Amino acid sequence: MNSSTPHCASSADTAFGPMVDANCRQGFDFTVTFEQSVFVVLPASLLLLVAPLRLLHLRKARVKVAGRRLRLLKLTELLLQAAIAVLAVLHLALVVLWATRLPGARLSRVSVTAACVSLASSLMSCVLSYAEHVKSPRPSSLLNAFLLVSLLLDAALLRTLWLLPSSVVHASIPAVFAAALSLKAALVVLEAWDKSPYLVAGAGPYAPEATAGLYARAVFAWVTPLLLTGFRRLLKPVDLCTLDEDMAVAGLDKRFWWHWQKASSRRKHRLIRCCVVTLRRSLIAVALPRLALLAFTICQPLVLNRFLVFLDDSSQPATIGHGLVAAYGLVYFGIAITQALYWHRNGRSVTMLRGVLVSAVFSKATEMSITVTDDSAAVTLMSSDVNRHFTRGILLTLIGTQVEVIVRAMREVHEFWANTIQIAIATWLLSIQIGYAASGPIIVSFVALLGTVGAAPLAKKYQIAWLGKTQKRVGKYHEHFDDLVRS
Repeated sequence: MNSSTPHCASSADTAFGPMVDANCRQGFDFTVTFEQSVFVVLPASLLLLVAPLRLLHLRKARVKVAGRRLRLLKLTELLLQAAIAVLAVLHLALVVLWATRLPGARLSRVSVTAACVSLASSLMSCVLSYAEHVKSPRPSSLLNAFLLVSLLLDAALLRTLWLLPSSVVHASIPAVFAAALSLKAALVVLEAWDKSPYLVAGAGPYAPEATAGLYARAVFAWVTPLLLTGFRRLLKPVDLCTLDEDMAVAGLDKRFWWHWQKASSRRKHRLIRCCVVTLRRSLIAVALPRLALLAFTICQPLVLNRFLVFLDDSSQPATIGHGLVAAYGLVYFGIAITQALYWHRNGRSVTMLRGVLVSAVFSKATEMSITVTDDSAAVTLMSSDVNRHFTRGILLTLIGTQVEVIVRAMREVHEFWANTIQIAIATWLLSIQIGYAASGPIIVSFVALLGTVGAAPLAKKYQIAWLGKTQKRVGKYHEHFDDLVRS
């Protein structure tokens, strides 16, 4: 406890804030009410909302660990469950301590709520951890993300609790909270432990990517063995990693045709809708790190602006400068990690889309009569909605051309909505500084958008002509190849 903050009013931390008064804790801290509402209640509530959905998904999954491997894993699991149970007991102790301190005060009500939600999240973590360790080939990404984020946020709250005077907070609360924080740091390591040696042999084989945890995928640690092999000698096909089961074309193609048969042929954009529904989980997995990357990107100018204010005012304490340095490190570290996760997930999504489209086009191509060789013979591609007929040569050409066009567009879909949000937020922040002049970039972007929309029909027209020329070139190559074979 620290009693060196005599200028703090007794009600300084009851307000939502977010910042405390300038005379309190050197003006460099959040209020306890804000920290417990945002740093504790928010992430714990998100876990309580998302974890049941994950448990429902795991209920249908096969058991990945059994027999002797299960007994070996149970030793690790027992240690992990014991740690989570002790963490729940510590959160229960915080509930009791906060409930017996300043009854009826707003700070007490928020603190009790935060402690109760933390207790509930600990119990949910215990259930989810066991289900993930038995039915998932990789460590729980949900728990890893929750534990890491909550660890960083709890560290900020612990600093505030130690700075509070004894008249506001019980002396035992910071000590119990520090013990809970230390235990959570241990859980961050235990929960991320690789369990690939314990997996059932008949349940795989699993690709290194499929067994890699969140942290390993964020830094691409699962690619390291392949890179080291390539550094020592030339790579062979047998050296390449096994394809992830989720990316296998067989399962994707089956789901795609199921949605294709279910969708009405009279509705427009049938192909797009079926692809989106088939890859919906992959698309959501791309959107989450992109949102996090957007948040860290927006934080860059905010931290920079605050740093410039700090440099202009020599009267501000050095602790603010230390905090800004830590904020800079956190922002750029977050940008690096979220960008890696985003492009990794984006690449997986694009690869799965390419597999679905190529498989679907080939399926339609095999339905053509093998006696049809004339270029004038027409077939319809994928849907009765498409009123333009293509020859067999055009159809095969589309596999390498139109599919790549769709894939390139899909790669930038998440950039479109994310950049739209980023431009809106950046314009609002800029308008605070320069007023109406901030509307200039919006006008330029809107004009460019109108130009792109106007040029799109022309691009379609010339693209069809380009495909026709490509088909003729492929036909010429085919004729020359046949002449060489006959000769």
